[in-house]
Amino acid sequence: MLIHGAAQTATNWMGTPDGRKGWAEYFVEQGYVVYMIDQPMRGRSAWHPGDGATRMFTAQQEEFQFTANAVKGTWPQAKKHTQWPGDGPNKGQKGDPIFDAFYATQVETVISNEVTQQRNQDAGAALLDKIGPAIVLTAFAVRRVRLADRRRAAATGQGHRRHRAVRPAVRGHHHRHRQGARMGPDRHPDHLRSAGQGPGRARGRT
Repeated sequence: MLIHGAAQTATNWMGTPDGRKGWAEYFVEQGYVVYMIDQPMRGRSAWHPGDGATRMFTAQQEEFQFTANAVKGTWPQAKKHTQWPGDGPNKGQKGDPIFDAFYATQVETVISNEVTQQRNQDAGAALLDKIGPAIVLTAFAVRRVRLADRRRAAATGQGHRRHRAVRPAVRGHHHRHRQGARMGPDRHPDHLRSAGQGPGRARGRT
């Protein structure tokens, strides 16, 4: 079960902006049944006026937070973000073909984090109830959406239960920063295969 991040849709899992295959295709090749969702109020799960105001990240915000940190980031770890694909002085910035392909996939997202998290929790739990046990792979913006808690509370009225998520076991993952990092070459299946790593390791909670 693949859950994309803020301002994105399920296309996030279908390929990289520089043309390589994405996680969805990789997992299908490994024999998994893969569910890719569009978060509520986005993409195929359409937004409606009653859902609240939306926002769209500008190209400059994307460069600062995700794609050109080494150049535009202002926090100490920003210089370590070297994995965004591409070459040249405009790497990860507006006008670079790879950045432009990435930015074309971005969509408006509801401003309220509380509403977004609640809708995702409800929808994600409902899907898990339909499909049964699953590996849940999420982007950084979904790490607060605790699906297991929602399912347990609905079923028993009891408290929280921890649930493990899996992040692919890859090497060279040193470019995370205070807001998280989107998929770069070191988080992509091509790197996973070349590294000869196992299927994954436990990482955090959902």
